[in-house]
Formats: sequence, structure tokens, C-alpha cells
Amino acid sequence: MDKPSRHFTHVLENRSNKFLNAQLPEEWFLDKPDHDYGIDFTANIVINGQVTGLNFSIQLKSKKIENNESSAVISIKYRTLRLYNTRLEPVLLIAYVKAEDEAYYLWFDELKIDLTSKQKTLRINIPKTNKLSLIKWDELTAHVQKRFSIKTLVDGIKDLEYDEMSNAQIMAWNNYYCSKFENAAFYFKKTLYEEQNPDSEISLLEGLAHSLYMLYRYQEALETIDKAILLSGTSGQYLTKACILAEDGITNKNKARSLEAKKIFSSYIEQQDTVASHLFNYANSLRYLNEYEQAAAHYKKGLAIDPNHAEAWKNLGSCYYEFRDHEKEISCYDKALKLKPDLQEALFSKGATLSFVYNKNKEGLELMMQALDVGEKTMILNFPFGYFWIAQAYKKMGNTEQVLYFIDKGLNIDPENSTMLDFKTDFLALHWDDNEVLKSKARDFFSFRLELDGNYRCLYYLIKIQEAFDNKNVLEYLKKNLDILQKSTVETLSQSNVQLSEVLDFLIHYDKYRQFRNDIPQNRYTSHLVSPHFYPEKEFLEVLDLVAASSFSAAISVYENGGDLYAVASKILDCLLSLPDLITLLTIKENLSMQDKKEAVIILFREFPHAVIREFSGQLGYISGKLNLEPLNTDDILSGNWLDQLQEKVYNMALEKFKLK
Repeated sequence: MDKPSRHFTHVLENRSNKFLNAQLPEEWFLDKPDHDYGIDFTANIVINGQVTGLNFSIQLKSKKIENNESSAVISIKYRTLRLYNTRLEPVLLIAYVKAEDEAYYLWFDELKIDLTSKQKTLRINIPKTNKLSLIKWDELTAHVQKRFSIKTLVDGIKDLEYDEMSNAQIMAWNNYYCSKFENAAFYFKKTLYEEQNPDSEISLLEGLAHSLYMLYRYQEALETIDKAILLSGTSGQYLTKACILAEDGITNKNKARSLEAKKIFSSYIEQQDTVASHLFNYANSLRYLNEYEQAAAHYKKGLAIDPNHAEAWKNLGSCYYEFRDHEKEISCYDKALKLKPDLQEALFSKGATLSFVYNKNKEGLELMMQALDVGEKTMILNFPFGYFWIAQAYKKMGNTEQVLYFIDKGLNIDPENSTMLDFKTDFLALHWDDNEVLKSKARDFFSFRLELDGNYRCLYYLIKIQEAFDNKNVLEYLKKNLDILQKSTVETLSQSNVQLSEVLDFLIHYDKYRQFRNDIPQNRYTSHLVSPHFYPEKEFLEVLDLVAASSFSAAISVYENGGDLYAVASKILDCLLSLPDLITLLTIKENLSMQDKKEAVIILFREFPHAVIREFSGQLGYISGKLNLEPLNTDDILSGNWLDQLQEKVYNMALEKFKLK
């Protein structure tokens, strides 16, 4: 009876496995992953019977014969190589050749390859001088320590002596290498407290600082690395501190942290720095500080060293967005997604640019929704603003229901985000009268925001929704929510011919008007309105403020609708022509003679236009300055016709006020 034949490939695989096991130090052991995604084994380094936690991954290839005399040639798919690039532990490539009964090795990190390549497979030449049978395992251990040191920013790892460690120290480093940072932090703290060994204190502090950093406990991490700096103050420790500061500054929107990180990076990063992570973190701080040119330069320096860092490509793309170089921007996002197809920030950024720059709304929205599918929890933690971009895309596609659904998701996470609040305000302002459901939602939201931050536009739209436009109702709303018109009454408004419904849009830009009024207060020219015969009281000044605010807001709206500065100036002049109506609100002193009254009319005819012109000049100059517009000569705008109208109105109102008609 014939024995069952075994497939040759299986036999060769077994032989290569046996060869590998025979070469390993006796104490070391191999783990086989549950799923083979390009990793055949994890090799665990054991020193003096202690499992150190140091490990490296192995990809084992087998060949019957190798015709190349100087190297063993293997092929690996690029998607597998990209997986290696994401791993913390180093990866050792091994090729076993049966005919030579020898295996040859090469570290993946020694390959200088661009993983953003469009090729599907890479041929790798492993030098036959690198014989596994002759490998020096202590040198391999040192290499693994060095790689962990570089990848985790901890200088001391490369110098650790495991045969001199306590069990608690080994437990700390074991958890650290396995990325179990909560456990690692516990054992680092325990060891530092119980042993107080000056020989190991610095490396333990470095390990603890990085563990806390990986747990997003930035303040503790900074306090810990500062202790290490006090003991030795190496450049590596300062750069570790800068990395912590950089991430803390960006994550918690702390400009002071970012500025401190920038200062350290600029002092310690050398011109020829070969640690890409330092350059990337420096660039991140610069980008957060809006120093995009410098940020892009450092991203490029880092990518020249390590072209396989997906986040750096994404962030460089964001710099190109600021430069409005969208072709290069998209190219960077594509490289990032080649390396990490599920990188949420890259998916979102590319989707947003496709939608809002290239008007590819469907394609852009699909990418953003793909980012959401990657993991909504991650997005909530790292990128809640993404909901805003999704809402924007749905707005362009006319899907009102989805717009509100996603902007509300964003506001649920960050309820005081001004950009998202403004977006929802503007959207509901456009659609509140589409149907009763939207009207109800708009009323609730405008009321909420009015209470949250006193937003003036929300007050404007809330009054419009109530459709109560008589002076009595509008005045009640304004008095309740603003400090304007507090002394004024319905009679005050009637006397000065002010219909609040006609000037209500002063609320649209009232925030800007308040800034203007703070810089250019009315008391600059109220001296024109005071004489021995009359003076302005609170009601006059309140209504004057209202008319000025209406003029200011209307002028800005003209500019927003495409008008030039001349059109802006004309609008201000038109609005301010109503100011003479306020003369009726001036308070007349008692017991004036006929001569006094005539003098009062002359003073008003001379001084009141000066007050109006000074208000016009102040508004026009302020608006042109804020909008970076070429200023106009006011003498060219103040036409004789407008001045004649103004003076005629002032004269007639003055005569009427003093009953001289």
C-alpha cells in the first residue's frame, strides 16, 4: 500500500522552520500569529531566563535552489511591506535555500524603499554574506533595542542591561514593548518608588514618560521627563519633551505648549537630523501655529528620511491646501492612503477638497463616509470636526435632513464650536420658513444659542420667526437681550420716525458694530450736540446708536453682495440722512427767549451736520481698513446734493423743535 505523499512546498516549509529553530538561542521561543498577514513568527528574546518583552517579527521564505551567487532573491507584496512599516517591533526577513542548507537574513528597516509606489510586488536581494548560521544574537538583541529606542523616543532602551534588572523592572519593560502602556506605567512607578536605584532611574523615567504620553496623560508625562532632564539633560530627552508638548498643544488647543515645543525643536534639531519623528513633530507644531511654509519644509525633510509615514504625507497635504496648490494636496493624500488606506484624516481631507474645491460632491462624500465607517469612536476622539464637512457636503447636495443630522452630531461632541454653530445658524436662517418642522427646530436652536453666547443674528431670526414686527414687541425683545434702547419707549421711537422692523437688520453685523463703537466711541463728536440751549439725553443717544448700527450693518451687507467701497459709502450716506429726525428728541433748557431759540437753530444748523459727517467718516474708514480696501477721499463722495439734503432736514427739524416755523 502506497504511503500518502506530502506536498513538496509543505516539506520545504517544515525544513526551513526546523533550520530556524535550530539557530535560535536555546532560551528564546517563537510564537506563531493566529493569522498570517506576512508575519510567520514572533521571536521573543530571553536573557538569563527572563522574558524581556523585547521581540521581533520574522517573515520566513523557502527556496529549493538559488541561482544568484551573491544574494537570495525573494518577492514580497507592497501591501505586506506597508504592514511591516506600521509595526512597532522590527521585522527580520529570512530566506532559506534547501540546496545550500543555509538561511540568509535582512532587516526590513534596512531597505530604503518608497512604499507609496504603484508597483504590486518588490524583489528583495538578501546578501549571502548575512548567514543565519553565523549571526551574533547579542548584536541582534542590541539592534532590536536600538529600533525600540528610536521608535519610542526613549534613549535608555538601547543601553539596558537585562541581567542586572529586578523582576519588577523586567515586568515594566515587558509591558512597554507589548504596548500595554497602562501596565507599563504601573510597574515603572512601582519600581521607581520601591527600588530607588540611581543606575536605572533615568531609563525608567524615560519609559514612564513615554507610557504616559501614549496614554494621552500629557501633564504627567511632562513632569516625568522633566525629572529625567534634571538628572542628565540629554538632547534626546529634550526632544522627547518637545514631542509631548507638540501633541499636547495640538490636542488641547494650547498655543503656549506649541510655542514651547517649537523653541525646543529649533534648539535641538540639527541641520542634518536623521530622526524623522523629530522633524514630523516639529512640523506639526509649526502647522498648528499657522507657519505653513516652515511646516512643509520640515515635513519634506522628514519624508526624505522616512517616505513611508502616512500621517506626515497627510499633514503635508494640508499645508498644500493652505497654499491653494490642490493638485499637490491631493497627491499627498493619495500617498498617505496608499500607506494607510483607513487613515481617517486623509480620507476626510481628500473628500472635503474633492467636494468643495473640485465640486465632486458624490465622490467627496463617499470618502468622508468611508472615514466614518472606519470607526466613529476614533473620529469622535480625534476628528469631531469631520461631521461639519459631511454636513457641508450634504448641504451642497440639497439634503436638508442629513445636513442637520450631521451638524448636530458634531455639536453634540463640541457644543461650543463657533464654526459649527455659525454653520447651523446660517443654514436654519435660509430654511426656517420651508416648513413647520424646520421653523420649530430653528426657533429652538436660535433661542438656545441666544442664551449660550448672545448671538445677535439668532436674535434677528428669532424675531423674524415670531412675525411680531410692531415697535412694542420688537422693543421688548431688544431690551430683554441687549443693552441697547434701555431707556427708550415706543413713544421715543414714534417721535423720531424709527420703525424697528425696518432697521432690525442692524443685528446681522451688530458684533462688528460693537467692535467699531469700542474703537470709535460716539462721545468723539457729542460736543457738537451740546449747547447752552439744548443737550442730548439717554433716549437721544440710544436712538442715535441704533441708526448708526443700522447704517454700519447695511454698509457691510452691500460689500458682501459685491458692492465696491463707493457703494458702501453711498449706503452709509443714505442711512445717515435719517439722523436729523432725532433732533426732536433733544432736551431743551427751560425759559429760552426768542433770541435763544434762534441761536439754538443756528448752532444746530452749523454743528449737527458735523456730527453726521464725522460718523460717516468713522464708519467708512473703519470698514475700508478692516476689509483691506483702498480708502476713498470723503470729499469726493460728499456731494453738494447730499449736503444740501442734510442741511435742509436739519434746518427744518430745528425750526420745528423750537417752534419757529
